Amino acid sequence: MQLKLFTVPSILRFFARSSLIRLPSIFITGTDTGVGKTVITALLALLYQEAGVKVGLEKPVITGVKAGEDAALAGDLALLRRVLSTGEGPVYSYAFTPAVSPHLAAALAGISIDPARIEADHARLSSRCDAVLVEGAGGLLVPLNDNCLMADLAARLKLPLLIVSRPSIGTINHTLLTVSCAQARGLEVVGVVINNYPARPGPVEADNPGAIEKFAGVPVLAIVPHITSLSVEEAEEGDIQKVAQAVDKKFKLLERLSRWREEHVQ
Repeated sequence: MQLKLFTVPSILRFFARSSLIRLPSIFITGTDTGVGKTVITALLALLYQEAGVKVGLEKPVITGVKAGEDAALAGDLALLRRVLSTGEGPVYSYAFTPAVSPHLAAALAGISIDPARIEADHARLSSRCDAVLVEGAGGLLVPLNDNCLMADLAARLKLPLLIVSRPSIGTINHTLLTVSCAQARGLEVVGVVINNYPARPGPVEADNPGAIEKFAGVPVLAIVPHITSLSVEEAEEGDIQKVAQAVDKKFKLLERLSRWREEHVQ
């Protein structure tokens, strides 16, 4: 009888897949456009996969798709596709060429965005996955159509929020406004991730995480460092994976998300 030898990494992967860790589906929003929601979504996806969780990625509306370009391979979706190990690309419901708000992009295309279509796409993806990470467009009050804002979509999908914010001056106000808006609409906030944090923070950047926790009353789950030349177009899976592992090691991000799920999801 021939014994099969296992390397240490293969054993670790086996136990990761066999672990009982359960992680929540999340709606990822931001305090503004350009705060790095896609990079944080990719970072979370890599961590979920390393924990043995089959994760689905969804970006309901994508704008800024170049004429003639395959939307599934464009911009934000291209990065999200690179980090998925399932072989299944991220799901989107609508894609538009103008890099503008979803409601305007749809109007310019002569259509109206139907939240029910997004709900149906989300339900199909959820049925195939342990957890789904949904990346919104812009912030919570970005309109999808004349009657539905991004916050309304999060409510319809019954997902808690993870808020991505900046480290710089003004972020306290922007983050507190987003948290206040969410809570006023009955949306649960899992926490805040501060993205693009400088290697040498000044007094403002150093104070902001504590101030956000104090005045918003929600946890800062992690602080993700600034990475030179790390943009949606230039980001490589390996670069994000290294950062993801370092962030999880320092802030116990997966552990905190798992604990939140145990306490809030039936």
